[in-house]
Amino acid sequence: MAKGITAFLLASTAAFAQGTLTGPSLGLIFDPAAQAIRPILGVPGAASVGSPLDAGFPIAAAVISPTQSYALAVSAAGSVYVVSVSGSTASAQAIGAASSPDRMVLSASGSAAVLYYKSGSVQILTGLPGAPQTGSPIGISGLPNTPGALAVSDDGAVIIAGLNEPPSPNRPKQARPRAVPLNGLYVIPQDGSAPERVSPLRVSALAFFANSHDALVADSVANSITLIRDIAGEASVAWTFSNSGLQEPDAVAASADGSTVLAASSKTGVLARLDASGANPVFVPCKCAPSEFRPLTAPGIYQVTEAESGLLWIFDSNPQNARVLFVPAGVSAAMSAVGIPGR
Repeated sequence: MAKGITAFLLASTAAFAQGTLTGPSLGLIFDPAAQAIRPILGVPGAASVGSPLDAGFPIAAAVISPTQSYALAVSAAGSVYVVSVSGSTASAQAIGAASSPDRMVLSASGSAAVLYYKSGSVQILTGLPGAPQTGSPIGISGLPNTPGALAVSDDGAVIIAGLNEPPSPNRPKQARPRAVPLNGLYVIPQDGSAPERVSPLRVSALAFFANSHDALVADSVANSITLIRDIAGEASVAWTFSNSGLQEPDAVAASADGSTVLAASSKTGVLARLDASGANPVFVPCKCAPSEFRPLTAPGIYQVTEAESGLLWIFDSNPQNARVLFVPAGVSAAMSAVGIPGR
């Protein structure tokens, strides 16, 4: 009997991976190797990544909406598209954004996005996904350093940038501080005026709460997570969390309902779940390098790594049984029925 059940699980999982069966889905991922969007088929602990969806063109870069209903994608030629997904069907709509963005960041609910260009500008998209509107490019040459983190509010009204200049062992000590610090948290005005430094935090990650101008700021040097209320207004600190269980945090997010704060360190392989008040932490180690929190369709489940080396990792943030699971993303799905909780 045991052998029969095992054979059934392996056969069923392989069929899921080939995309030949319908059933539960955890959402979508972008697979750079396949240059395509692929579904995650199954349930936590028994899932695999299915066949690529046909968007009509190879996708050079993409970010998946928190709603799991669309992706913001860039073609090999540099054009920007909204790729809407319904079941196993994908359809693409070109939008008038500047070509070849170097980074794309979606807002907490996916209604807005900020596109970053190394040439020294950002561009805001609003009305996503159904009625996308493209703002004019905004120069950010007033920033004293390249932003390591960016975030935009759901209404597209507030853009924030984080700078975290790493210490250099070759840089000579200075007798006095620089006139212009090369780190900190900045608000980027959309009228083209100079960015405003609102905090000296060494920013390693940023995230807005949904439908809010309240933002979470990770500082990998101070080993802290800080909640700043009304960041483009009074910018008041609500709380700061620091704990030896979470060193060098470089990923942060808030749950869709605002009740949970998530943080992680790709350096130490630790994920953390906090209450919205910054209390009651739950730490979960992972034999991976968690660098993001992308919501999947199941409540409290997040993609935390890219699909690399044939695997991606997901985080189940349920406080009673917080755990990390892997999902096979390669051709073979033979191990997709095996989860690794709490590792």
